[in-house]
Amino acid sequence: MLDLTHRLIDGEQVAGDLADAVRRLDALYTCPPGRRASDGYINRQRMGEPPTTGDPAEDLERRILWDGRGYLAVPVVQVRRTWPGLLPVGVLTLPDPLPADGDVLLHWGLCAISPLLHSIATGGDVDEKVKHMAGRVVHSRALPWE
Repeated sequence: MLDLTHRLIDGEQVAGDLADAVRRLDALYTCPPGRRASDGYINRQRMGEPPTTGDPAEDLERRILWDGRGYLAVPVVQVRRTWPGLLPVGVLTLPDPLPADGDVLLHWGLCAISPLLHSIATGGDVDEKVKHMAGRVVHSRALPWE
């Protein structure tokens, strides 16, 4: 996933592959091995409301959660056409700023893997976030509130 993120930032067209990889990691993070969704973890098949309002801006925002489970690859022209000014609160893009053409990854800022994506994109420290992810996904470590 780290490699795909860097490749997308460098301009390669891997937004769809990155969205798939991040969705799988998010599902493992949400319900790590040895824990069941029935133990109180969220079933991440569908999130939010279906994108059926008829308003392109609201429907694209809903698609991030409904279709992409928090991470959705879309053409940058669709993002610019739908949201010509600022992005809605909570929606982040990778890469940021938006490239001239190609696909981008839209992700919901409150999803589990978004802080890691943001740290990678901004050149922030990712070591602690990667250790935390590995502890949760590989070793099924509980979160502080569990």
